[in-house]
Amino acid sequence: PDTDKNEYIARVSYKYSPKLTFSGFYSYLTEDNHNRVKDQDADDQFIRLEALYKF
Repeated sequence: PDTDKNEYIARVSYKYSPKLTFSGFYSYLTEDNHNRVKDQDADDQFIRLEALYKF
């Protein structure tokens, strides 16, 4: 089957102090199927937030 996929990604990071860092990640994925069966298109979203402390 013929499938087109697009993914859009955004990342951000902020170093609050030498030991503490905050970061975030967002991903948006689209899939367009070009076969005879309809309603197989898909959209997925992923979000990740992180706080990293180094001892």
